[in-house]
Amino acid sequence: MMYTRHSIVSILDLGPIDACIQLSSQLPRLTVQELHNELPYVLRRIFGFGRFDWYLRDIGNDRAHLFSIIQEFLSPWHGELWKAILRLQDHSPQFTFNFDISELPVHLRAKLATLYVPDIVRGRTTTTTTPGQHLTSLALDPIEYFLFHLLSYPVSDQHQIVNDHSIEILRFWLFFCFLGSTNAN
Repeated sequence: MMYTRHSIVSILDLGPIDACIQLSSQLPRLTVQELHNELPYVLRRIFGFGRFDWYLRDIGNDRAHLFSIIQEFLSPWHGELWKAILRLQDHSPQFTFNFDISELPVHLRAKLATLYVPDIVRGRTTTTTTPGQHLTSLALDPIEYFLFHLLSYPVSDQHQIVNDHSIEILRFWLFFCFLGSTNAN
């Protein structure tokens, strides 16, 4: 199947199980330029900065098959999404991504509104050119961009979770899914 923008959108509309399966065969076929263009959309759909996401916070032991497929897809040892990110990383700094400050939790946005910039991102920020400048985005390499999405997901204002137990379950799920896989090659 030849790559088209429509094909990635269609794949992501299938739902998490079918999307993981289809993306696992489609991502390796994309050029690095195509990956660079599509990765922001793919991550937004997975982690849901906006209306659509895969509702990772709702996946638990009762949905073991879904958990297993998503874990395989996101795995840093053999997951196709991670392999695609590494392909892009090989072309850094040619391929960077802007992470919009508005997608960070309120308390971090407030800190950045003072134009306090931690050393780790100094020199990689974009500001408005209007009076009263403020930060609008951070330029990140592919791995940082993925990790910002992964780690922002449980604390995002758009994913407010109502109780501490749910937060702990989500943190454990993300840890297990991304870092805790015992299937390392």
